[in-house]
Amino acid sequence: MEIKDTAYIYKLIAGEKLAWHGRYHSHGEMEFEIHFFAEGEGTFFSNKTSCAIRNNSLFLVFPHEFHSILPKEVKKPLTYYAVLFSLEKSEENLRQLLMQAGRKKRQSLAESDSVSIKFMMEDIMRLSKAESADLRKSAALLLESCLLRWFGEQNGISQDSPVPRNSTAAKGYVGRAVKFMEGKVCKRCTVAELASFCGISQEHFIRIFKDEMQMTPHQYFTRLKIQTAALALINSRAPVSQIADDFSFENQFHFSRVFKKCTGLAPSAYRAAFTS
Repeated sequence: MEIKDTAYIYKLIAGEKLAWHGRYHSHGEMEFEIHFFAEGEGTFFSNKTSCAIRNNSLFLVFPHEFHSILPKEVKKPLTYYAVLFSLEKSEENLRQLLMQAGRKKRQSLAESDSVSIKFMMEDIMRLSKAESADLRKSAALLLESCLLRWFGEQNGISQDSPVPRNSTAAKGYVGRAVKFMEGKVCKRCTVAELASFCGISQEHFIRIFKDEMQMTPHQYFTRLKIQTAALALINSRAPVSQIADDFSFENQFHFSRVFKKCTGLAPSAYRAAFTS
């Protein structure tokens, strides 16, 4: 396990910090992110699911899962910790445990648990930034113990429990397909094209992709387009119609409908929220 990044955000309510921390984005293969909201009120949006943020809420974000904090839904200032970490291939059991146990997306924790989690999060943040490799390793071990406590016990799953393993070949196909989609993000891309690129049948490709990514190839490609289009919205003054055209949507209406479905906001509202 490697801790890639940590953050402590205090009283997030508006401005540039919200624009950065609330942006619609995803993380890479084998990368997970923990969000612990100590206080505040708002909405956490993950793929197509909206989850209410309340005091002592814990969220687990999966690899390639598109997520954001909806800026207009922040009712009370948010104070939270975020830890982005990646797993090694040898930690497949832990990955599968998190994928299975984390399906609820959100846990509400008791106030007593909240205090201990704050201390643990602070220790993880401090140790992960230490110069000593041993201290950084201790941060990873502390995080792993927290993950097993939060997501292992509640589902009756232990680290030694047998879990299904996707084949190396299947992971390779999915990885190649994701890279191919990233290169075609401004164009159109069909499942047939992806399956042909991987050299396997459409039926087989859809099955292994959905098993690995928890969504269909079409759903993933759409979210990838919207993630990139969201950046274009807040980093340029191009009309929404132009951005819709740049990313090969049928028209502005189609783009707006898909954008709102993915992010919870219409393109114009998203631009206004993140550039104010």
